[in-house]
Amino acid sequence: MLIQKKSKPIHNKPQLYHGHTIIELKNVHSGSRERIEADNTFTLGIDNHLLQSGYANNSPFANADWRSSVMHRKLIGGILLFDNEIKAVNGVLPTTMPGGVKMVANGSYGVSNNSNVTEMGTFNANESSFSAAALSYVYDWGTDQANSGRDISCVCLTSDTGGYVGYGNSTSQVAMSTKKNLFENQSTSDLAGSVAALVIGNDLYYTAFEATTSFTLHKIQSKIGKISLFDFESIESVAIPSEINSTNKYVYATDGGKFIVIPRDNIASNFKVGLFDPVQKTWETYTIPSGFSISGGNFQRVRPVPGGVYDNEQEHMVFFDDLTNVINIGLGGYVVPINDDLFIGTNGRIFDKSSGETYLTNASISLANNPYCATLLSKNRIMINSSVGRNSLYLATVNNLDEPVTKTASQTMKVTYTVTPAA
Repeated sequence: MLIQKKSKPIHNKPQLYHGHTIIELKNVHSGSRERIEADNTFTLGIDNHLLQSGYANNSPFANADWRSSVMHRKLIGGILLFDNEIKAVNGVLPTTMPGGVKMVANGSYGVSNNSNVTEMGTFNANESSFSAAALSYVYDWGTDQANSGRDISCVCLTSDTGGYVGYGNSTSQVAMSTKKNLFENQSTSDLAGSVAALVIGNDLYYTAFEATTSFTLHKIQSKIGKISLFDFESIESVAIPSEINSTNKYVYATDGGKFIVIPRDNIASNFKVGLFDPVQKTWETYTIPSGFSISGGNFQRVRPVPGGVYDNEQEHMVFFDDLTNVINIGLGGYVVPINDDLFIGTNGRIFDKSSGETYLTNASISLANNPYCATLLSKNRIMINSSVGRNSLYLATVNNLDEPVTKTASQTMKVTYTVTPAA
């Protein structure tokens, strides 16, 4: 039996809890066993998830189903195994999977799996145990599961929803027959009807979708995550550059802290879009490369996504950091950002911008209304039109192994993740 044990990691936030992972691999032919143990670090994932969003009433406790659920099941009732370490950036661990990393396996509280989705394991209710002294989550994978051929280098806890949805079934290339809403058990209310909205510093900016020669810009001096006595609002009219050659236009938000103005009328090629900076009150205009066209008045055709424009008919994304880089990604009609590299479409596919690859997940996308315009906010929050949702795919913990391990088709795998109060 091979045993590995990792020393306690350096924490990048005050640790209220201690997490410990045991991975057990058993060869069903020889009976040999391999046991790997490691300690984790809690990230800010749970803190961010519990942050209430005053304007959109997005406190988790606003949802009756969430309130009535067992807290530890909702917050850390999912598990994710990755092929690479999750590394800190500027001394802080990320709270979503970075681009370029692949999920090897996943599991969710109460879920059993005997489907063709080989990444998904089975929650072991008999061996799991929960008390005031310790929370132990046990998951099993059979000989035909989690055999990606890639290393397992990191184990993370996530929400039960995040553990079910996962970061992409890159090995099986299929999805669970039952999808789970990425924003399950979340209740929101719109800011002000159908609007595009941005949070920049301490201010909220929003404007209506449709415009002609100008649009009305609203500014409220308060963070989305807080309710303030000083929520004063200013309103001004913003003239749209005349070179955006369309009578009617749509105004959306991007993750770069700017609004994007897109023509609504039929334009076959070489049309222009505008980016407006609400802080500096400046415009930039861009000509979209030839071969990219829109059909006016059809909301299904053109969708903005963080950093670019998405064309549903051609299934192309154009990133504004490289306007000549047109990538066929096939994510369906709408796209929701997870972080700067990862995007999930309404067909359940996840796109990794850093690698250019897409994989099916077990996700469905629904939040108050269809994601005509999805903007990535801070602290794992996503604004869809005028509603704010919390990303259930957060990483609550990061447990990097000293030495990576690889599961084979001759082995079963059991992962026990135990959380106790910090000493």
